Amino acid sequence: MQQKAGLTLQRVLVLSYQSRVTETAAGLRVGPVSAHMSRYVPFMVAPREVYDITNEQAALHTHAVFGFLEKEVGHIEALMSTLVYSFWRYVEGNWEVICNDIEHGSLSTDLPAPNKQLESISRLFKPQPERANELRQLFAAGFDGISLRIWPELRFVRTLTTGGFALHAQLLSNYYMKGVKLLSLAHVASEGFIGFNISDNPDEQIYTAMPDYAFLEFIALSNTGLDQPKTQFLEELKLGGEYEVVMTTPMGLHRYRTGDIIKVVGFQEQTPIYEFQYRLGQILNIYWEKTDEAAIFESVSRALERLPRKDRVRLVDYTTTEDICMPRLASKRDGTQKHYYLFIEVEGANGEEIIMTDHEKAMFDGTLCEVSEPYSLIRQSESAAAMEVVQVKPGTFIQMKSTLILWTQNQQYKCPRVMRRPEFLKLLMDASC
Repeated sequence: MQQKAGLTLQRVLVLSYQSRVTETAAGLRVGPVSAHMSRYVPFMVAPREVYDITNEQAALHTHAVFGFLEKEVGHIEALMSTLVYSFWRYVEGNWEVICNDIEHGSLSTDLPAPNKQLESISRLFKPQPERANELRQLFAAGFDGISLRIWPELRFVRTLTTGGFALHAQLLSNYYMKGVKLLSLAHVASEGFIGFNISDNPDEQIYTAMPDYAFLEFIALSNTGLDQPKTQFLEELKLGGEYEVVMTTPMGLHRYRTGDIIKVVGFQEQTPIYEFQYRLGQILNIYWEKTDEAAIFESVSRALERLPRKDRVRLVDYTTTEDICMPRLASKRDGTQKHYYLFIEVEGANGEEIIMTDHEKAMFDGTLCEVSEPYSLIRQSESAAAMEVVQVKPGTFIQMKSTLILWTQNQQYKCPRVMRRPEFLKLLMDASC
């Protein structure tokens, strides 16, 4: 590693792979953002050929091999925190095969990729048995804080960490990537970039609107329920105001309502600086309370932190719904009071199966009352019953993901925090412990 005047020249692990690209009826190419990695080509750990892999499992495996061969990785780059989390989950379950590949200088032929492609990439690295043995010792000691033990010079991860990605960002910080800064890269919708994080404080998740990428309009939160609400321009936004973002893009989207709700917290000259709040549609509502995904996330985090055996329980994923979405699905509760459902998957600290007690499940309703005053009011008035917590079997959320990504790009997948599709609610109920 070269270092001068406080600057470091280190390698970058860029997690990405070739995704499915389609065309619209008008001939426009549609696919996920990938250009973000091009500026790192001279510094990237993995060779360019790795980014031609189309299967996520094969890509993560190959990124791991090249990433672990390099001892001086300075930072990790990925568009979504879900992909970074998937990377470490894959490594935790397959580190022995990865180490064997590093030892012998050849990728496993069992990977779901064409043999010719694997053979071509295998020619780009040499056997390193000493490094393989070092890694085996590190992995055998456990995965708590593993990233800094592999790469002591790792400084930060740049990725999306807000909204639906907040859970996986937290899981990374609490386990695999303890002590590593997670920098929120940008506020991005599938339709394009909305704002970038240019704050000097790495702990802040605030964004500056970027009108160069799209023409932005905004709908006041109080008007979002209207069919044809009045819009405001950037210069008309008020400090403390909450708005839905509307985009008109160079690619042909005209006044598209993203559903993303932001809150203005300051200004850079005359350009609004804002926090992402939540996405419309990702809200639980059985009366008037409108419990957003941020409140759900905070309540789940608090409950897990207060579990009597919190050091032995690790969150995998969760989603929620209202009882009205499940009229044909059997409930474990007698009575007809309206209530929420929380579907949650957990595992033991060492990956073993663990069953939550009724007392532990009841804690989630209590923490939701703490973080959401409107929800607390409908619980106190007994208008709503306690949230029903359904623990699902290991692998349930992976099964749901494998079906959902048939309609989206794999790298852009994020688990819906509010689920209302009957086929997936049935899957979750059928998988209850």
